Amino acid sequence: HPRAQNWRQFAGGNVYATLADLMQAVNSPSGVRGLIGAALKEHPDWINWKQVRAQAVLLVEVASLLPGYAPPRGTRADWLAQIQAYRAKAELLVRSTQFSDTVFAQRAFQQLSSRCGACHAQHR
Repeated sequence: HPRAQNWRQFAGGNVYATLADLMQAVNSPSGVRGLIGAALKEHPDWINWKQVRAQAVLLVEVASLLPGYAPPRGTRADWLAQIQAYRAKAELLVRSTQFSDTVFAQRAFQQLSSRCGACHAQHR
C-alpha cells in the first residue's frame, strides 16, 4: 500500500498520522505555526506566553516524530539533518518564551520558518 510507509508502530500501537497530517497541523494558517505567528504579532503585553510555549513545545515534539517518516523526495541523510536543524530552532523558540521577550521570540520564529522552507525545497 502506497501510504504504508507513512504509518509507524510506536509503543505497541499504531500511529495514525501521515506526514501530510503532521504538516497540515503545523503549517496551515490555522495550524500550530500559524497560531504562534499570529500571537507574536500582538502587542507584547497581550501575548499569552504560556500558550505560545505550549504550541512551540508541540513543534519540538513533531520534530521527534519526523524521523519515522520517509521524505517524499531527497535523501534520508539530508532529511534527518533538516529535522535536526528544525528541532533546534523549535527548541530556541521554546526557550524564548521563558523570557517573554517578543523580539527574541519573533527572531526564533523567523528562523524556524526558514527551516521549514529549506526542508520543503529539498523534500516536498
